[in-house]
Amino acid sequence: QPPSREGVTLLALAALFSVAFTVWAPTPDLAFLNTLALVLCLGLGSAALRFPGMARTGVLDGLGAALSSGLHLIYGLAVLLDRFPWAHLKPASAAPRTWGRVGVGALLSVPLLAVFAPLLAGADESFARALDALLHLDVNLERSISTLGHLIGWLLLTGGLVYGALLAARPSLLPPVPGQGRLGLIETGVPLGALALLFTAFAARQLPLLLGGALPDGQTYAAFIREGFGQLMTVALLTAAVLRVAYALSTPGSRRRAAFRALNAAVLLPLTVILASAAQRWVLYTQAYGLSETRVLGAAFLVWVTLTLAWLAVTLWRDQAPRFAYPALLLGLGTLLVTTALNPAGLIARVNIARELSGVTNAQRSEEHTSELQSPY
Repeated sequence: QPPSREGVTLLALAALFSVAFTVWAPTPDLAFLNTLALVLCLGLGSAALRFPGMARTGVLDGLGAALSSGLHLIYGLAVLLDRFPWAHLKPASAAPRTWGRVGVGALLSVPLLAVFAPLLAGADESFARALDALLHLDVNLERSISTLGHLIGWLLLTGGLVYGALLAARPSLLPPVPGQGRLGLIETGVPLGALALLFTAFAARQLPLLLGGALPDGQTYAAFIREGFGQLMTVALLTAAVLRVAYALSTPGSRRRAAFRALNAAVLLPLTVILASAAQRWVLYTQAYGLSETRVLGAAFLVWVTLTLAWLAVTLWRDQAPRFAYPALLLGLGTLLVTTALNPAGLIARVNIARELSGVTNAQRSEEHTSELQSPY
């Protein structure tokens, strides 16, 4: 059976994330996110290599596959060693059989010596000098243990990935999620309608700011922009989860009704104003206080959430929400790769140096934008 397109795509993305560590020098937070993305691509890619159809799986099925690939790291290597056809390694003649057995014994002795020799050398300095004179090696207990730990980690990672790609019975150990819900249009329509009214009321309050009005009463410039951005991003991400869960809980007949599509549109349309407000807050805060790694990652997160919500709107309108998860994952991975390729450290340095050369301090910039926002013209 040829490898699945989804598995090949995810493994190719894993290779790109590996290249990103050598071509660019990501900042610490970005390097952490790239490492998580690399491990996720390797796990999901190996799990989906023999099982096509991940593009049509739901969010919970994808999470189950990711969890299963993590469990494969624990027992995958042991299962591979247990199922390896050791009997086929027996040579035909007696002499090669002897040399083969000696070779196996030598290989088995390497990890034993690698573990016990540094321990004994660390316990007795004279024994360490004797080993050093015999092997011409610098016996360092901490370095040896660290090297052994890295070796075990790479073996577990390789064993888990190979097990998932070649021997796993299915990509996820969890049972399949039922595809049909039981709630009707009234049960899901009432909460979606209430959420749409709440979003509309909030969006109406944001329009004066978007059109150049004043700040809300009792809020400072920094608090309104910095804290509000994170809260609005949380609202947008939770909204995507709510709409997807509402679709999963609805009956097939309710999903296809025009009223259900209208309710989804009623939630998503005012959410565009909320996203525009979050983007404006990010721009104003960056103009006032310059760029930082957190703000660059915040902008990337805003782009991904916007693209994800747009794709969710398309799938809900077409009654194809089960196809939402995999493209949303690819959008997130692509956004992270593009952010890494932009070299955030260099971008931050260029923007902040330009601000310093312009002679405008953070306080002056903040006051200027506050006066602009409070001006009626």
